[in-house]
Amino acid sequence: MYKQTPYIPYLKLADQLPLKKGDIVLVGSDILKILIAAKQNGEKFDPKLFIDSILDKITAEGTVLFPSYSWEFCQTQIFDIRSTPANTGALANAALKHPDFKRTQHPMFSFAVWGKHADTLCAMDNIDGWSKDSPFEFLVSNNAKYLFIGIHYSKGLTLDHYCEEACNVEYRYFKEFNGTYIDNNGEQSQRRYTMFVRNLETTLGTGISELTDKVFADAGCYHTFELNGIDFSTLEMKTAADIMINDISSKRELIYIKLKEPA
Repeated sequence: MYKQTPYIPYLKLADQLPLKKGDIVLVGSDILKILIAAKQNGEKFDPKLFIDSILDKITAEGTVLFPSYSWEFCQTQIFDIRSTPANTGALANAALKHPDFKRTQHPMFSFAVWGKHADTLCAMDNIDGWSKDSPFEFLVSNNAKYLFIGIHYSKGLTLDHYCEEACNVEYRYFKEFNGTYIDNNGEQSQRRYTMFVRNLETTLGTGISELTDKVFADAGCYHTFELNGIDFSTLEMKTAADIMINDISSKRELIYIKLKEPA
């Protein structure tokens, strides 16, 4: 006979996560299912308290990041590091408002960051979003863990673009963006940033193959689990990046390209 798993209060979910003291963790999330489950079980979800529960698990010896990517600098040519919202969901915006978090500098690919390495990450002045002097390189070099909450990693990885840039793929190119940048002191300046963008004239899009789940799992860097009927997963970034870079450089079975038909 089927036995229903008891509901875990949302502030206790972090206790069940395969994370440990001192980890470097990048969190990608869609918290809708957590909100629904909390409401159905008489809880009022507070994103700050949920974030705090993750911080308590990692402790100040670790580092927690939320992607706070924004396209405002591309679209309006204005970015205010203090107030430009993230386009990456409610939890990322809650992290930006959290008094203990700081924001890294790149206007398109910033992170809300807390913990041991926050100052190091926020001091990075990378012009390009995914370059060797960027937070992405730091995360890969230190084999940070990607934690996905409520989404499959293919819906919010971004690491694949770092790998594409590392391989200098032919279907992307460096595009320059210029605009007004407002820093933490409220001072304005005109700045230039770059991003390794997809060539829209030759490609319809790119994607991550379903094969990748098994490849990552077989390499021991990808783990999935379920709590309160919600999908969670972790992905070790260095191992995953090594696998994808090798794939892009050879067979290209994991990251695929949708080419446009010749005119």
